[in-house]
Amino acid sequence: MKSVDGIEHLTIRGSSYVYVRRVPSDMRGIEKRQFIRRAIGKIKKLSLEDARRKVDAMDRDFDAYWDSLRCGDADRAAKAYASALHTARLFGFSPASMSEITQSPDELQRRLAKLDSITVQDQPFAEDAARGLLGAVPAEAVRAAREPSVPPARVGRTAEDIAQEDIALHGAGRTTNRRILRGAMLLDEFVRVDESGDLIPLEALLAAGAGDEPPQGKKQKEWRKSRALPGEPLPFDDIRHAHALQMRRGLQAKGDQPNTVKTRLNNLRSLWTRWSRMSEVDRPNPFSGSAPSVKNQDSNKLPFHLVHLEIIERGRYVHNSTRAQLRLMRACGIGPKELIGIRPGVDIDAEDGVPHLWIRKNGRRGVKAEKRDRLIPLVSVSIEEARLACLSDDEYDQWVARLEARDRKAGRSTEEHMLPERIANSVSGKLNDAIVKTAGLPDAKRLTVNCFRHTLKHALRVSGAAAHLQARIMGHALEKGAAGIYGTPHAELLDLQATMIAAHTRLGHVPLAAYDREGEIPDAIRPRAEELARLAKAGAMQTIPASPPPLRLGAGPTTTRIWPISAAASGSTPTPAAR
Repeated sequence: MKSVDGIEHLTIRGSSYVYVRRVPSDMRGIEKRQFIRRAIGKIKKLSLEDARRKVDAMDRDFDAYWDSLRCGDADRAAKAYASALHTARLFGFSPASMSEITQSPDELQRRLAKLDSITVQDQPFAEDAARGLLGAVPAEAVRAAREPSVPPARVGRTAEDIAQEDIALHGAGRTTNRRILRGAMLLDEFVRVDESGDLIPLEALLAAGAGDEPPQGKKQKEWRKSRALPGEPLPFDDIRHAHALQMRRGLQAKGDQPNTVKTRLNNLRSLWTRWSRMSEVDRPNPFSGSAPSVKNQDSNKLPFHLVHLEIIERGRYVHNSTRAQLRLMRACGIGPKELIGIRPGVDIDAEDGVPHLWIRKNGRRGVKAEKRDRLIPLVSVSIEEARLACLSDDEYDQWVARLEARDRKAGRSTEEHMLPERIANSVSGKLNDAIVKTAGLPDAKRLTVNCFRHTLKHALRVSGAAAHLQARIMGHALEKGAAGIYGTPHAELLDLQATMIAAHTRLGHVPLAAYDREGEIPDAIRPRAEELARLAKAGAMQTIPASPPPLRLGAGPTTTRIWPISAAASGSTPTPAAR
């Protein structure tokens, strides 16, 4: 354990100062932790001298804490001291060890007199808490003084305290940090105890305003101070599964969507995991299994309709690579992450006269599952256009440099294993902006670039493709049961090509009734959508017309061409939409 500038117990983790101290050997039977770790603050916001003062204060606190464990009732001393420490600071006490207090009789008398003068709510002060306030002097010295009337503070830190410390150590993006902190605050509001330590019913907390949305800006602090919720938050280390379920019920009672409730609880589950690992707490995660199931929710993505594909194709994008990426994703049903690390000439090639794309693990990213390692015949997109769509090494390095600069500005370290996922999210966001802001696609939650996979899957299904061929192209697992056991799952590349050609004649052939939410097919484009649907039903429309003209990428092998509109439907000789 390397100290910073000779300051004992001060280390650096990422962009933060961290207090790290080994638990004394005689405390191992009482303390489960081997090391004490506490976040001190960000390096760029805290001077070394300020960090030194904080370390000295923590040293004094822990010395006094361990002295209290060494004297008398060790099994209750830890909770007694932690309870009293909070109250002591509120009333002007500074923690001190037993030797420091008993060394001066005047200091002992001063503290006893101060205890006599404190009265809050006329309740007797707990004897163990008084021992902690006095520096854990022997019980006889406490009994000699009159019992003051201060209610004992709750033991331990709240979820908000833990979240603040976690953000200082493992802080992610600003949005993620805000979500974690807000989830911890909601836990402190929905799980509270009264003075006797009994859990306050959820109905009483909801009636008092627990879970209300705070105002934005500077008024938030004043709003929080003015609130009068009953009781006090349950310490984070006392949270159990029943408390997590109570928070879930509270969020649902406030009308939060299932995805929001799931996100809140999953953030707290991750927070508990990191905190228990740092604190060496050996207890099941109370938030595991508390999040509601959101499967088959109506927020699932939809396949694109013909009118959506036409809008995307006719968009006038600034970069040819953007159009190429959209066409490749539409043609092959791949996601943004699968664009990363594809090597032209290796992963994009022609075998037996069939141009194809090989999606597999590479040096930049892995695959989601073993079945996602697959060959996809290129239909309606050329080899050179597919090569243009891939993220080159230079582009990948540029994305990495942007993310690292963003992390440095936020004062956090860059996690290498998360880079492919973050770059994929950035590419996905860029393409979503392109199809909405540049091309004019309706801005709807169920219509994003990930819908290209749903579009191809729907086309494979309605074109009558065999189940094992659908699974091979999409990278899905084979069907369970007898249908997935009998026969062979293998298929020749020519069979896959024929399946893809048939599917591409049905791309976007989705009933208009599927788009039942406002904005998915606005009134402005509904007449065109109905016209395309009539052409598709009559068999005249096989794929969408290309306008502006397809990219001119020079000579090279092209793929199977799909005629956009038949001559009978258009009234003229069509030109093939060579991609």
